Amino acid sequence: MHHGPAWLCFDANHGHRQGAPVYAKDVDFINRLRKAPRLSQDFMISGEACYDWEMEAYQLSYFRTESKAHIPLHRYLQPKALFMTAVTGFNDRNMINQCLMYRYVVSYEPYNFKGRLGDFPDTVAYGEKMDALRTEFRKWFWDGEYRDVIGANCVRENGDACQTYSVFRAEDGSLGVVIANYEDDSARVRLAADNGQKFSQYRTVEDSAWKGADDIIEIPARSAVIVI
Repeated sequence: MHHGPAWLCFDANHGHRQGAPVYAKDVDFINRLRKAPRLSQDFMISGEACYDWEMEAYQLSYFRTESKAHIPLHRYLQPKALFMTAVTGFNDRNMINQCLMYRYVVSYEPYNFKGRLGDFPDTVAYGEKMDALRTEFRKWFWDGEYRDVIGANCVRENGDACQTYSVFRAEDGSLGVVIANYEDDSARVRLAADNGQKFSQYRTVEDSAWKGADDIIEIPARSAVIVI
């Protein structure tokens, strides 16, 4: 975890230049740790708030992204890396939707670790449905390449730009899109692919029924849809 105040070391007795980064040996440490004879090759190395080049050695990074205006900078840098984020609310649908939109692993943390498991049935139930959905359609939403909004244009029914959607490209070149609605009212949007692909159908996280995506896509309040 790199939340501490000490970023550089100026001790001249350590054998390094003054002002050397405190965490400069993080990657080297993990690479040496992996050579330990008793460490299983199945062991996952993870850290909190890993920065970009640490992901050469770390397999998962944990952070917190609870803002509606969250910018998935690490996902831009590492489209296929494993990132985990905290989901803390009593019915935290918006954070579950964010996990779907940015391919984040869910860390269930009732009330910032101060709550009880009994506070969390709604959040866990919705999260399980989300994970089942993206596992079933992992071709796009687990194994596909995260493209931010590149490749598709999503606008609201009134023509305003929609800001909360993500494009995933499968190995065969086909696109899948996640559109989240963080608001307390339903949203109506239109979606079009830049490459001419016709999006044929969409469904919500909770409702397995498919609907046609050739015109208006309606997203219930605090919900998300996948479009393929």
